[in-house]
Amino acid sequence: RVQEILQGDGFMIDFGRFGVIEFKQVGNAAYVYPQSVFIDYWRRSQKYYHPSEFKDTDRTIRNVSLASWDGRILHPRNSWQESAAQKIHQLLRNK
Repeated sequence: RVQEILQGDGFMIDFGRFGVIEFKQVGNAAYVYPQSVFIDYWRRSQKYYHPSEFKDTDRTIRNVSLASWDGRILHPRNSWQESAAQKIHQLLRNK
């Protein structure tokens, strides 16, 4: 499932076990949350009007195989896609 947020300036992607909140404006990382936290954001998403309301690294997903990762997907030019894909695949493999 995908839901548009922030009047079209962001979107939420539901992967089932976790979800990703992505922003269209440059300078914003994507935030990956465990299912329970993501559902909470999903339910309240239409009440939020600023990207900062969706950002909380204390609540992002944690995974033992990605121990040093803080649950954000950073987007440095031309180098983030492969790393992000690996993280998403790892999270999808874990139950």
